[in-house]
Formats: sequence, structure tokens, C-alpha cells
Amino acid sequence: MAVLCPAWTPGSPARLLLPLLCWALASCRTGAMALQPPSITVLQTLSEPPRLGESVTVWCEAVSSLPELTLLYWLGNGSFVEKLHPDGAVREGTVL
Repeated sequence: MAVLCPAWTPGSPARLLLPLLCWALASCRTGAMALQPPSITVLQTLSEPPRLGESVTVWCEAVSSLPELTLLYWLGNGSFVEKLHPDGAVREGTVL
């Protein structure tokens, strides 16, 4: 009778594989240079406050030393904008 074991269990050493692979990738890509957090290079601001009911677009450009592993997102008062306004009044656009 064969006993099947799951490939991953909460206590198994296999759970370290992904973090180790990410660390190895980051180490190889950056050499001895310390990893830097993403930095915003362009942030468009409004020249004057918007009027009530007016549509407003805010955008930014950012760079990262590891673009394949970087996620950028907008927060409003420390929360994701989609959670603050589930009606869609505030939303993130597409990544260019």
C-alpha cells in the first residue's frame, strides 16, 4: 500500500524554496549593490483644486532595480483605493 504525501506541508523545508530563489535572483541581478526601494520619478500634481463632481486623473512614473518583482499601487489614507470606493469613484488605471 502506497502512502501519498503532499508536496508541501506547513512545516516542510520546501516552503523556503521561493524566498531563497527570489533572494538568489536579487543577489545575482544587483551584485554587491544594496537593493533600493522603487522611486517615483514623475508625479503629476494638479495646478488648482478640482471642483465638486469634476473628474481628476493623477499619474506617476517610477523605476525599480527589480521591475519583474515590483508592485506599485495607490493608497488613500493607508488603504487600497478600490476598498475605499467600491463604487468605482476612485480606481487605479492600467500599468503602462
